[in-house]
Amino acid sequence: MAHQFGASLVGITGVHKEFIFKNMMRGMDEWGDEVPEHWKSIIVIGIPMNWDPMYSAIGYSTSYDAYHKCRLAIGKLQIFLGELGYGSRCQVPGNDYEMTIPPLGVLAGLGEASRNGTLMTPELGTNVRLAALVTDIELEHDKPVDLGMQHFCRDCKICATSCPSGSISLSDEPDTVIRGFKRYDFNQDSCYRMWQSGPTAMGMGCRACIAVCPYTRKNNWIHTIVREADPRDKTGATRKALLAMQHNMFYYPEAEAYHGDWNGGHMAGYHQPPEWMRTENYFKVDKTWAYDGNWEGI
Repeated sequence: MAHQFGASLVGITGVHKEFIFKNMMRGMDEWGDEVPEHWKSIIVIGIPMNWDPMYSAIGYSTSYDAYHKCRLAIGKLQIFLGELGYGSRCQVPGNDYEMTIPPLGVLAGLGEASRNGTLMTPELGTNVRLAALVTDIELEHDKPVDLGMQHFCRDCKICATSCPSGSISLSDEPDTVIRGFKRYDFNQDSCYRMWQSGPTAMGMGCRACIAVCPYTRKNNWIHTIVREADPRDKTGATRKALLAMQHNMFYYPEAEAYHGDWNGGHMAGYHQPPEWMRTENYFKVDKTWAYDGNWEGI
């Protein structure tokens, strides 16, 4: 039913206290660190952001589109379960939620943890926005998966070298432990400062790490080969060959170029904006900018 309501990815996991926020609960004036006893299962859904703007530049893409779709899908699922007589509670970033959802996506088998701290899925890469529904139904839980994506992520580092704020670790192995789980270090403060430097209030955000991720590609024949071959090659030869091609044959702007001109950059984009977003083609405006992207789309 989650798919029917618009979700691209769906997984189910249990209630894990280490990922539930403390000292807050919607509708309650005071709250400690207790987890409601009637919470039994968490349904996690994922929906991608609009592909073309996300590939283009910082000012062209927002997360609102995908989160709006998540809100609609998870809201319909909540109503559906209510009609069946079951209680549930929507969890939708960035205002209405009481849990951190990416690790729950990992536990629900949707993908693996990535270097940049987001969920990386085989179908959508890191271009996925998540929402969840906690319910009192004792559902069968999915299990975490091992598809070799973390090994790919360990060797790749493209998101880290492309990060305009230098927030992503370049370490060869996870270098920090959060709530008992190993992960790559991530500077949330510098990332958020970059996030806030977008050209408009509604155009805030960055997403450069998502756009340049080799797993974040529209489906085509070479994407399918990578997705199918790499997890099956235990020698790592496929991964190394593909990453060598990725580093040497694909265009990536310098990390500093993603900044706005007021911060010393020039609003670089990984790809040229799609035709329908090129304002200068439809309005009489003085063009004061130059696209910096991969025009060939390779």
